Formats: sequence, structure tokens, C-alpha cells
Amino acid sequence: GAPDGELDFVLGYPSTEAADGSDVFPCQRGASGTTPTDASCFGLYHWGNGASLRQAHRGFEWRDDSAVLPHATTDHNPSPRRGAPHLEWTIEAFNELRAKAGYAAVDRTGVRPWAMNVYAFAGSFDD
Repeated sequence: GAPDGELDFVLGYPSTEAADGSDVFPCQRGASGTTPTDASCFGLYHWGNGASLRQAHRGFEWRDDSAVLPHATTDHNPSPRRGAPHLEWTIEAFNELRAKAGYAAVDRTGVRPWAMNVYAFAGSFDD
């Protein structure tokens, strides 16, 4: 939650390589043939400890015992194409997420500064 250079969360589509120590992604449970890059795997994940920013695809970590996640997110364009290539993602109920993570709510008047470190990832190194 602080501008400390440490990531708090990663948002997007995980690659096929989870962070070391990650539990199985929820989207992969009971689904044969589902890969993490499948649209059903979009969401907010913990940032894996020790993951390098240069290897964002290895930063996705799911913790079954997390008190913070799952948390609602929306991918407004899950099928980018030439006519609509943009990415637009929303973390729903942002202050609720901050409260679950132990961070102060965002001051909606803009008087008090706030920070949260979130990495967004939507690719692979095969693209």
C-alpha cells in the first residue's frame, strides 16, 4: 500500500507459470484443458514474493488462505481485435479492496495522497 517499490497485486491474465509457492489458480480447478491465459482466469492476484518485474508472467500468485482475494474485477474488452485493441480493466469496490488489504481508504476529496502498487499483465513472451 505504500510507494515502497514492492508490488501488492497483479491484475490481468496469468501466464502458464505461476509464482513459486502459488496454490492452483481457481480457474484451473475441475476444468480440463483450461490454461491460465484463458479468459476465465482474468482477475486480481497477489504478487509473488521474489518475482522480478522483468518476469511479470511469473508474478501471479494465488493463496487459498487469503483474506484479501478473491476480489471483483472486470475486463471490459476480453477479446481485443484490430477494431478494438484497447485494454480496459476495473478493480471493483476499490476502497473495499484497500480495507481488506489493511490500507486506508482513498480520500475522495483528493486532499490526502494514497498509493497502491498494482502491475497489469496481458501478454506473453510468445507474442
